[in-house]
Amino acid sequence: MKKLLSKILKALKRLLDESIRSLKAFPELAARPGAVMVWLIRSHLAQLTLIAALILMPSIIPAASDKVMEMLYRPVTEKVLGLLPVTHKNPKLDTRKEQARIALQFGSGLVVFMAFWLSIPGALKKSDELAVKIEKEADSLVKRKPLDSVILYRKALRFAASPSVRGSISSKTKELDRLLVDVGTADKTVVMSAPASERTPSERYEILGELGRGAMGVVMKARDTLLERPVAIKELPPRIAKDKELLGRFRREATLLAKLNHPGIVQIYDFAEFEGNAWIIMEFVEGEELEAVLARKGKLAEGELLELSASIAEALSYAHSEGILHRDMKPANILISKKGTPKIADFGVARLSIAGNETKPGTILGSPIYMSPEQAAGKAADARSDLYSLGAIMYRAATGAPLFEGNAIEVIAKVLNKEPLPLRELSPKITESTADLIMSMLAKEPEKRPTDVTQKLVSLKRATS
Repeated sequence: MKKLLSKILKALKRLLDESIRSLKAFPELAARPGAVMVWLIRSHLAQLTLIAALILMPSIIPAASDKVMEMLYRPVTEKVLGLLPVTHKNPKLDTRKEQARIALQFGSGLVVFMAFWLSIPGALKKSDELAVKIEKEADSLVKRKPLDSVILYRKALRFAASPSVRGSISSKTKELDRLLVDVGTADKTVVMSAPASERTPSERYEILGELGRGAMGVVMKARDTLLERPVAIKELPPRIAKDKELLGRFRREATLLAKLNHPGIVQIYDFAEFEGNAWIIMEFVEGEELEAVLARKGKLAEGELLELSASIAEALSYAHSEGILHRDMKPANILISKKGTPKIADFGVARLSIAGNETKPGTILGSPIYMSPEQAAGKAADARSDLYSLGAIMYRAATGAPLFEGNAIEVIAKVLNKEPLPLRELSPKITESTADLIMSMLAKEPEKRPTDVTQKLVSLKRATS
């Protein structure tokens, strides 16, 4: 008897110790949605306990309990007038049956609860193991697909329960964040500037000055001395110019882009190479970027917005009909001529930029605020992706505010998971029909975005003019 009592006491002590461990681990579990999911899915013993309770409690256990109560509370026999024996049901039986059922229900619930409760430490360990597995997968993609790494690191953080695992992943996330872009609106393509070469594509071009620097090199204004016209020359960074395979891809892309002939698209004139340097010669647009226009005006009137957007959508539609996507639509890639007409620049550059990441990690990932959810998730882009980006540009132009704010990683997470504020909450003067079109272009699922954007914009432009 003493041995049995000793074993019971030891079991109770072990149960108490495990309960205290679970109590200490519970705050970590509650703070990690991914760990909660692991706890619920992978606590197999607790799941079996729950299943057993669900199967046995409705009928089998209550029936057995009733039998036991009937054995304990047998019928009562009384003699009528002291002569005739009469048997009655025990008056306590029904009460005891009900009490036993309540006790069994409470007890089975407690057993299920304790099974899940005691599995918390083990679930946290499994959650950490899953986080480390995802972290290693992200590590393997940093050089080739930095954007995918960002997404995986954030996913790993959802599962990381212990401070050591969280710290390891967080440090890598911060480093990638530094390599991406840390601006208030995350509306820039990550820049990897390179000094301009003193060389020119040929003696035919006279360099007049630098126009700017971007993710794909230095852009200079020049004069074509043969045709007597101004041109813009983009000098590709050395990491591309000296990579034969990547340079070949650029050459083929430039050849394809040169076939685009549309008044709303910056024309590619030539592609030149000389002694380890490479240049793209293109149309020079006298004017300013839409980014500068929005910075100056804050937002556009609805008529101006529709006029501009209809022209951009028509140019995009033409490019898509030629099988060419932009992939990095943003205000900085839309040039507004002195006549007020828009021209889209840098077609196809984003795709080649990403290819360049195989050479240098974390350099170019596009512009998070204007990036479609499918691009942010590392999936293939199509024409609907460019239209989403146009919708994001229109939202900014209509409201004066970006879709989302934060650094690059924060914005990517919001693009994937958060809905923007309704446009008319920020700009109530915009008509409902225009606001509805813009918000529909920003649908998370590509199939829910409109396909006839150009026609709708033209119709809205006519209705408001």
